[in-house]
Parts: sequence; structure tokens; C-alpha cells
Amino acid sequence: MKASSSQAPQAVSNKKQPPFYPRRLARLLAVQALYQADQRKCDLESVKKEFCLHRLTSFLEDGAGQTIHLENSVDLSYFSLILDGIAQDQQAIDLLIASMLTTGWSLQRIDPVSRSLLRSGAYEIKHCRDLSRAVIVSEYINIAHAFFSSEKELAFVHGVLHGLQPQDCLYVKGVW
Repeated sequence: MKASSSQAPQAVSNKKQPPFYPRRLARLLAVQALYQADQRKCDLESVKKEFCLHRLTSFLEDGAGQTIHLENSVDLSYFSLILDGIAQDQQAIDLLIASMLTTGWSLQRIDPVSRSLLRSGAYEIKHCRDLSRAVIVSEYINIAHAFFSSEKELAFVHGVLHGLQPQDCLYVKGVW
């Protein structure tokens, strides 16, 4: 699903999704917040406040007919960690992602949902050293399934994030 409005994209899929865990929900909401900030051209702090005031009082369906109330299910500290971290380090994160793109492609040319997924995933790979990089990539691919039905978009997100996997990615083109 390509998102073109300034509203955060809704995670919708006809595929059965894995269960929503607190950190997975935090990642999903972080991707949506990044998308919204990107489309509105506003700062992440204001979007984060809006999400905490308005979005977290809503709910999701988990694909099995179960209703999940976000305010009781999201790891809010992790949601804040991701958004605050990206706000502080976005230039380096964007340079890192750009270094993984094919010649002639810029970060701005990428679909805004994919860009949000990549920023969030790259932030975690770079800064959340307590987590396995393979787990982080897997989590973002699961989240990407909620937005894309085409294997092309999924493969793109996987390829870029997987490219950040090797141990030598700690220093890519002077970014880290």
C-alpha cells in the first residue's frame, strides 16, 4: 500500500500477521510516526506527542479477530527511544541508508513508508546493541508485511536492512 496523504499509514494486510508484542507495536507506531512527520514536514517530537495523546487511545485487530488496545499494549519507552534516537541521529542514519542504495537512487526517491521502515530499522541496528541484528531485520520485515503486499517492496526493505547486518557495517563510508 503506497501512502500519499499526511496521515500515518494504516497497517493493513490480508495476510495473517504474527502476534503484536509490546516492542513490535512500538516499532509499528514509530514507523507510522516517522511517515507522518515526513509527510507533514514537521518535527518528530510534535508527532510523538500527538501519537501519545490521540493514537494510543485507539486499537488494532490482530488478524485473528482479537482487539488490541494500544495504550495497554505498546512499550511506550521503546517507542520514545526510537523516535528520540532518530531525531538526534537522522543525518547519520540517512547517510547510512543512502550508502546502501544503488547508484542514482536517493533517499528521497524511496517510497515514504519504506523510508520510514528503513530509518527505524537502521536506528535500531546502529544503536540497540543488546538486540540481535537478525531479530531487528526480522521484526521490520514483519512490520513491512502490514504495509506492502508486493514482494518487490518487501525485498527492497529486507535487502537494505540486511546490508546493514555484517559486523563491518559499524563503519560505512565514514558514517559511524
